[in-house]
Amino acid sequence: MPEDSFGSGDGDVLTPNPSETPIDIPLPQTTTPSNPFVREEFIGAAKAYGRGSTFMDDFDADTHARNRQENVFYPFASQQDWELALFLLSSGMSMGQIDQFLGLELVRTVLRYLAL
Repeated sequence: MPEDSFGSGDGDVLTPNPSETPIDIPLPQTTTPSNPFVREEFIGAAKAYGRGSTFMDDFDADTHARNRQENVFYPFASQQDWELALFLLSSGMSMGQIDQFLGLELVRTVLRYLAL
C-alpha cells in the first residue's frame, strides 16, 4: 500500500506523516466582550439572498389551510375516514380490490351512516 500524507495505513487510526511540512493556517480573530462572535470570510463562498418561503409558509397559505384548522384530518371528513384510508393504503390490496371493497353494500351503508 503506498504511503500518503495521512500515514502508512497500517492500522485503523490514521496518523500524520512526520516527514510532511506543516501548513501554516491563520487562526480567526479572537472574540472580544463587545463582539463575542468570530467571523471568518471565505471569498467565493455561498451567498445569502434573504429569506424565502418555507414549506410551512406555503402549507399555511394554500387554499385549504382554513379547512385544516377546522378539521385536523382534512381532506378526510373524520378520523374514521382517515383510519379507513390508512388501512386500505397499508393493506396491500390492489386498486381493483379496494374498489370492490368500497362497493360492497355493507361498506356503503356504514360509510353513509358515518357521513351523517
